[in-house]
Amino acid sequence: MLSNQRSINFRWSPVSGANSYIFTLYQETSYGRRQLIANAPSVRTDWTLDNTSILDIGSFIWQVEAVNIDSDGIITQRGNIGESSFVIDIPLPGSVHLENPGILYGN
Repeated sequence: MLSNQRSINFRWSPVSGANSYIFTLYQETSYGRRQLIANAPSVRTDWTLDNTSILDIGSFIWQVEAVNIDSDGIITQRGNIGESSFVIDIPLPGSVHLENPGILYGN
């Protein structure tokens, strides 16, 4: 697993006519996509994953859907969903080879 002290920042371009965006993160599995994150609509055009401990080695898909929300908070128009992917492929360490420390004195 990745250290939870690291973060990944996702950014996208604003879409004309949209006033909010829905960000979703999936992990690709042998059974299909497994949703890891789905945020509520937000006006921001970026999203930061602060808890990278939810990620493991593998393939991931992130999606952004541009939407228009009225003053009552209701989605009145949905846009096409854009998506991108990334892979986490950190190799495991190799065998550990110890050198002979020699003779140690003392207790």
